[in-house]
Amino acid sequence: MLSKHKTKPMKKYSKVLMIAVLWFALSGFTNNTNIGLSATYGVCNDDPSHIELKLSDDYTFTYQDHSRKDLKLNINGTYTIQKNEILLTSSEEITHFHNRWKISENGQKAKSRKGLSFYTLIKK
Repeated sequence: MLSKHKTKPMKKYSKVLMIAVLWFALSGFTNNTNIGLSATYGVCNDDPSHIELKLSDDYTFTYQDHSRKDLKLNINGTYTIQKNEILLTSSEEITHFHNRWKISENGQKAKSRKGLSFYTLIKK
């Protein structure tokens, strides 16, 4: 009976050890590069709103929106990626710009909604 009690903890220890070794081996194959997107999305060239979102691979962005004649937005800042959503952050105190974008259709479209304003930008 004493030998049976010693083998159970040993089997448990072996399983834990095997899982740890497997986890370390598989983690060596993950891509640890931290490169953002490099893309420009916008409306067609003859659209007077000149809405454009430019994402750089160093996680910076520029955003312009000239759809309102009384308030033309030109914003710079950084962005983060969470799943297929881009979250824009600016040091400027502008709260009414489209700061959440969903990238869809193999990265060919960027969509945003702010209140009742819906934007769809196409990759240039």
